[in-house]
Amino acid sequence: MNGDGRRRDWRDNPRRSKKQKQICSAEEQLEAKLGFEVFSEGEKRLGWLLNFASSSYEDEETRKVYSCVDLYFVTQDGSSFKAKYRFRPYFYAATKNKMEMDVEAYLRRRYETQIADIKIVEKEDLDLKNHLSGLRKSYLKLSFDTVQQLMTVKSDLMHVVERNQAKSDAAEAYEFILTERREQKPQDFIDCITDLREYDVPYHVRFAIDNATMTLRFTCDPDIRSGQWYDVCVSSTGCVGDDIENLEYTPKPEFEGSFTVKNVPNEFELLKEWFADMQKKLGFQCDKNQGECRAKFACHLDCFAWVKRDSYLPQGSQGLKAVTKAKLGYDPMEVNPEDMVRFAKEKPQTMASYSVSDAAYKANVICPNKHQSDPEKFYNNHLLESETYIGGHVECLESGVFRSDIPTNFTLKSSAYEQLINNLDRDLEYAIRVEGKMDLESVSNYDEVKTAIMEKLSKLRDAPIREECPLIYHLDVAAMYPNIILTNRLQPPSIVSDEVCTACDFNRPGKTCLRKLEWVWRGETFMAKKSDYYHIKKQIESDFVDGANARLSKSFLDLPKAYKRVLDKPVTELRKAGICMRENPFYVDTVRSFRDRRYEYKGLNKVWKGKLSEAKASGNPMKIQEAQGC
Repeated sequence: MNGDGRRRDWRDNPRRSKKQKQICSAEEQLEAKLGFEVFSEGEKRLGWLLNFASSSYEDEETRKVYSCVDLYFVTQDGSSFKAKYRFRPYFYAATKNKMEMDVEAYLRRRYETQIADIKIVEKEDLDLKNHLSGLRKSYLKLSFDTVQQLMTVKSDLMHVVERNQAKSDAAEAYEFILTERREQKPQDFIDCITDLREYDVPYHVRFAIDNATMTLRFTCDPDIRSGQWYDVCVSSTGCVGDDIENLEYTPKPEFEGSFTVKNVPNEFELLKEWFADMQKKLGFQCDKNQGECRAKFACHLDCFAWVKRDSYLPQGSQGLKAVTKAKLGYDPMEVNPEDMVRFAKEKPQTMASYSVSDAAYKANVICPNKHQSDPEKFYNNHLLESETYIGGHVECLESGVFRSDIPTNFTLKSSAYEQLINNLDRDLEYAIRVEGKMDLESVSNYDEVKTAIMEKLSKLRDAPIREECPLIYHLDVAAMYPNIILTNRLQPPSIVSDEVCTACDFNRPGKTCLRKLEWVWRGETFMAKKSDYYHIKKQIESDFVDGANARLSKSFLDLPKAYKRVLDKPVTELRKAGICMRENPFYVDTVRSFRDRRYEYKGLNKVWKGKLSEAKASGNPMKIQEAQGC
């Protein structure tokens, strides 16, 4: 089995003894015809999770609608089925200090028919001053039966939060003094809600992340991911499926599989046959936002997006034939097997296994809301149109075709080699102690190795202009960025100001937990000065445009506009940012886990490629099948 061979019992809340009966919708009738019928009775089934999507079902007795997640499985014999798993969507609400219980009671009364449950939970809030000392913030966890109920309540409370956040600190302090001297009225509790968190997490993503908490009895890695095996059981909410036609894929001969093939003369006819097949099955529809054809019961694999992102093929070589030839290995004379593994297998699968929101959930960190930039920000008395930073880049010093048997002219920098010689002891000790995890005293040939390296560096320093056959190395610059992140513990919540450091318990003389790093800011400003901008803005806000009659008059701000941006030249500025070395490392740990698993995967892949070669050489079919499955 693939997907780490993971199995899991799929059950709902065991406290629900009453079996729910679902009304089969038109969509489910269609999916049943395609082979994904809801599995509602029978013994436990082992299934490979293809995909999951947001859905809903209606209780036949109460006629009440609940949000749920549809899970699409395929079994070992090629049949398929669908499971429905009820999961309550939710978001968090923050209140003023020690007002959680009062606000909870008020919200239960105000949204009695919409909120299913409210709990008070403690979370680590990275925006909380001095949170590194162990402080936690209490949040109200508002749960709902449907996503629509969540959206309705969220929309209502969002206006309340925006109004409350607009109040100044002085006004809030004055209000607090007054409320201490009079009895709190019910209508005042709504003013105590200060923030909403995690309201924009998609329902199916929320389900995948949170299943770790809902299924503690599972014995393997708790979060839900497509591309793994699960044991599926019928529970009080009902479940999944039936048989479909066998569907397998054979990208290369060593991965056995079979599928129905219809030969076509060219790519144009291939696309015509593909769309004709989709129209017959009616299982796919076009996404209006991205223009992609999708199906709920199938993982969306946008091959062209993958090619553009991960293939590193030049423009003009990203067509179907070129990609097949370069990446799927059908022409082994031109494809490097290591590149094929790294591009076609490793990155997409590994990246799908990690997400920052997942790591934040496991660390009990409340996720910050999406950053909203200030609509009016000025630089040097001019309105900023946009601001960003200048990131790292890789410079191509020389382009061309290089071979290890063709001499090449080199012009070296002597001072750089002198610096390497001066730092040789430091670098060797780092390689031994940190990378090799050994004691320096245990190395018996240290002086011999050091002398050999120094001799080579000295020759390069003394003769910087030389003609030699080059040594060809593959430099993976993509791996540079994770190492920079890990070395400097770079993550969004680690960027701190002097105000944040002042409130921290670790802010003491001689502190080493703050690192200053330089970065380059880039901004674009309008040519008009600040005074001119406010003058024009005030005039526009007071202008009305007459229509055919007085009733059709509109404010200038309500009219559709077409204008040309009048900008100065972009401005760059060298700035310094403080990086906290003590901040919760959930993001850094995610990057480290990704890097370590990448190395582990590469090592295992090499091991099993060797075993596969040995098995083929021996001709043992059992060993060949075992090696192909790993």
